[in-house]
Amino acid sequence: MTPCGGDQYNTDNIVCSEWEESTQRWVVESRDLPGMALQNGATGAEDMFNLVLLSNEVPLGVSVPEVRWEEPDETGSVALGQEMQLQISAPDALRVEFFVDGRWLGSDESAPFAWAWTPQEMGSVVLSARAVSADGIEGRPENLELEVVPSAGTGALFFDGVDDRVVFEEDERFGLKTWTLEAWVRWSGEGSVASSGSGGVTAIPLVAKGRGEADGSEVDCNYFFGIRPEDGVLVADFEDMATGGNHPVSGSTSLPPNVWVHVAATMDGEKWRLYVDGQLDGEAEVVGQLPRWDSIHRTSLGVALNSIGGSLGAFHGQLDEVRIWSRALSRRELVTGVWAIPEADDSLVGRWTFAEGGGLETWSDRGILGSLLGVPRWSDGLELPGNGWPYVELEAPREEERVEVSGVRLAAVGTDPEGHDVNLKYYLRRRGWVTPGEDFRVIAIPDTQFYSGELNGGTAAMFSSQTDWIVARRVPDRIRFVMHLGDVTQNGETYPVQWLNASQAMYRLEDPTTTLLSEGIPYGVTVGNHDQTPIGDADGLTTSFNEYFGTAHFEGKSYYGGGWMPGNADNNYQFFSGGGIDFVVVNVEYDTSPDAEVLDWVDGILAANPDRRAIVVSHWMVNTGNPASFSTLGQALYDRLKLRPNLMLMHGGHIHGEGLRTDLWEGRAVHSILADYQGRNHGGDGWLRILEFSPRNNEVRVKTYSATLDEYESDADSEFVLPVDLSGALGGFAEVGVVSGSGSGNRAEVAVEGLEPGAVYEWYVEASDGNHTTRSDVQTWVTAGGGAAPEVSLLSPTNGSRFGSPASVHLEASAVDADGSVERVDFFRGTEWLGSDASAPFTWDLESPELGSYVLLAKAIDDQGNVTTSSPVSVVVNPTVTVVAERDRVGEFGDRSMAFRIERMGGMAEGLEVKLSASGSAKAGEDVTGFSPAVTLGAEQAFERLPMEVVEDELSEGEEIFRVSVAADLTYVLGQPSSAEVTIDDRPWQEFLFQRLKGSLRDPAEDADGDGRTNLMEYFQASDPALSSEVGLWEARREDGVFRVRYERGLQRVDVEGLLEWSVSGRDWMGSGDSDGERTIEAQESVIGVTKEGRETVEALMVVKAGMPPEKLFVRLRVEER
Repeated sequence: MTPCGGDQYNTDNIVCSEWEESTQRWVVESRDLPGMALQNGATGAEDMFNLVLLSNEVPLGVSVPEVRWEEPDETGSVALGQEMQLQISAPDALRVEFFVDGRWLGSDESAPFAWAWTPQEMGSVVLSARAVSADGIEGRPENLELEVVPSAGTGALFFDGVDDRVVFEEDERFGLKTWTLEAWVRWSGEGSVASSGSGGVTAIPLVAKGRGEADGSEVDCNYFFGIRPEDGVLVADFEDMATGGNHPVSGSTSLPPNVWVHVAATMDGEKWRLYVDGQLDGEAEVVGQLPRWDSIHRTSLGVALNSIGGSLGAFHGQLDEVRIWSRALSRRELVTGVWAIPEADDSLVGRWTFAEGGGLETWSDRGILGSLLGVPRWSDGLELPGNGWPYVELEAPREEERVEVSGVRLAAVGTDPEGHDVNLKYYLRRRGWVTPGEDFRVIAIPDTQFYSGELNGGTAAMFSSQTDWIVARRVPDRIRFVMHLGDVTQNGETYPVQWLNASQAMYRLEDPTTTLLSEGIPYGVTVGNHDQTPIGDADGLTTSFNEYFGTAHFEGKSYYGGGWMPGNADNNYQFFSGGGIDFVVVNVEYDTSPDAEVLDWVDGILAANPDRRAIVVSHWMVNTGNPASFSTLGQALYDRLKLRPNLMLMHGGHIHGEGLRTDLWEGRAVHSILADYQGRNHGGDGWLRILEFSPRNNEVRVKTYSATLDEYESDADSEFVLPVDLSGALGGFAEVGVVSGSGSGNRAEVAVEGLEPGAVYEWYVEASDGNHTTRSDVQTWVTAGGGAAPEVSLLSPTNGSRFGSPASVHLEASAVDADGSVERVDFFRGTEWLGSDASAPFTWDLESPELGSYVLLAKAIDDQGNVTTSSPVSVVVNPTVTVVAERDRVGEFGDRSMAFRIERMGGMAEGLEVKLSASGSAKAGEDVTGFSPAVTLGAEQAFERLPMEVVEDELSEGEEIFRVSVAADLTYVLGQPSSAEVTIDDRPWQEFLFQRLKGSLRDPAEDADGDGRTNLMEYFQASDPALSSEVGLWEARREDGVFRVRYERGLQRVDVEGLLEWSVSGRDWMGSGDSDGERTIEAQESVIGVTKEGRETVEALMVVKAGMPPEKLFVRLRVEER
């Protein structure tokens, strides 16, 4: 078979062949690369191949070889790293080939047919073989499935990834407020996961005290440390004492399978830190977050337990030298102690070496028992003390030290635990500085396919409303770029009208009349899976995408960089600038199997633009959650591009929901974001992502806004702040010197030349003892001279801030001087000097400014008299508006009036219109009258009263809420409270029926249970309207010329009235005190007792006031609303 591409000509007409084990056949593929002309031209110069077809039919008279395994002869386990003999019995065979998991190992052409194999990876493997006879007939034995496990021994535990675990006895020493969790890990690459709770991490557990259960109690997780299976990265989490909130941290290095790696997690009360082989791999701020140290969970290895001992997750691999400390070890302690036996230290909770070598228990050096459940396998581990790692410490220049520009010597001390010589490499870079400019915005438009296709309630108008909003907000919001995240349409090439709808929406960004820009607002578009035909096929058609958003359409636009191939914009890139910073945005086509040539092209764009910060967009970048897992393409992009110092942000859509992950590489953070709202109402309701870049604060503020609903979403997944470096260097480090064979503990120096005066430099040193290499932290120093002016920026307030009267505006400035010091910072309101501060942090408070707009400035003066003025910050002081309810409760009976007071502070000299909104279960106009969407406060008027009245209806609605809120407006600031509510009680009888009956049966005139009494009467008598009982008609008893009748009624039935009526015939009814023409009878009622059910017993005397008493008298009850 010809290899891929032939021997020489491998750029076009590629031919590949591969044996497909599952179907036992050869697969041959030949393809011509698009856009490539015929090469070489001569016959025989193009790629050629030979194809041999073999029949699997056995000719008559020919037998299939009998094949069976001799060694091993059955399934079972085999030792990792130990050679074993594979042997086949095949009497009629000429050759036997051996395979592991379908991979060819080798062949033997003489009996006994054998091959020596050494398993190199833990886990399940399948052994197979193929015997070929002299007639070319194949025979195969049954496949054998083996489990590769470490050799039995002492010093480590092997966990099977199913149910093996170590559970420690209850011990208060495990309850920690600060800690270090460390272990040697040899992970197979497999296992099952547990979760630390909502907002936490999902990972294969290593060390854990708790897992996701309930929030805000002693069943919260104290600490959880594990491996994220998708990418092999370390993650950790804890839940806090205050709310049970999660505080996750993730690393950035993928742990290699089947290799011993030292891992650690430290938490000192301020920072979570993760380490791999002594190098910082990830960190997160946790200032002020007290962990749930009193959690009642048992501490465990290899699994995570809930409060009743239920296990979840399973680690597959080996653990050795597990140590738990009650304090955060420094990096120096980790590096120098990892191969050493720890000295006596009260902060060491326990050290487990697994030296027992057998049994079902393991003990720490501090007497803490762990029970082996499952049961983990005793195996060979590491031997301590061992060959330790070198450690290097930077001596000079010190952090932030100012040095003369000439004669600089970088000094470091490398130490080795065994006293070996240390080789040191010195790395340096000049840190660039971007003078912080104004804040600006980038808008991300997620999946628009249901707008373009007018599906699932979406409309083309919603798509246009998004871009119309962007155009309208371009100037006030300083929108500098728009990126479409892919899935522009729903059906690829099928329905051209969808592309027409999409182009009509996106082209609005290009209108010079509305955008006031000759080229419009710069934007880029990404190819999503629904923009491809067939859907999701990266090798399919993107004809319409290239027609409407291809290179030809953007020709002549200065911001458009181009497509990845001539005439093909499936992958494309753009440029833009904002806040004095230059950016490149690269859009990568949706692909579940990333192509090396595409990754090369993206990497080339970043490499060709080293001074531009890079944003990479692909339709499917990450999944939901925080930290979110990468898609296959997202992982490939990160792995390929993380070495580029200018990579800062990656964004995608595709997966319904929101997600975020942050990866650290060499101290740089790369944030990856998911935003996709197509699963919501109306195909997405016009939701957008707003990325507000703040160079002054080195952060990106992410917000979520609907142009259709005109509202923001402010939960933690929709509104958050990302720390980013918008002012530091983008270039990489360069090696500037080497010191070989430096004695352990000796100071070693290298001289550096060609430094620039008044510049900032960063440096670090790499140390190697010939076996291991470690690296120092990065430090910064500055060179004197050059007469550099100071750098200053206003950190607070931010541009466009609004304050409510009476206001206190806090001004804070950042000021540095590369070649000297800052003498003072002066603060100004326009040209008016406000005050000065001579020490950092440089601050000034502007108290009670009058209403109006102000421009604030800061001026920094250095020790050489140089002055620099910050970029201006505009702020506005407006009246503060609040709303309060005069009554917090009102009903549908009695006094039904209610009122809200709209009050303001400041700005009394002029009238002010305040906009209002109504919400809650009670509706304006239906349940409440008098609401107005706006009220006007006249000059000198501090408040306006908005009276309303509850509508009296016959509906059984239960308790309702009517809420009035002050709507946001540029003419005032919302104070507290900005909303107020009133609880509206139903009539008591309505509430009574609402709780007991459904639908139309709640009608007061209905008889729901058919017992002859209306629902209203049941309420009056406090009986169940859904259960039949006595009827309200009685024959009165006659005693001493007086008729008596007794009945029961509910207590405090203030909204209805019970009236007794009498009749002699049972047909004609008279009220109390009425005459039937022969007699007049009056009912005289009195309460004679209260039942245990809480009903009053009433006795009525039916007294004959005129005429003769009848022989019989009937009495009934009638109930009316008051």
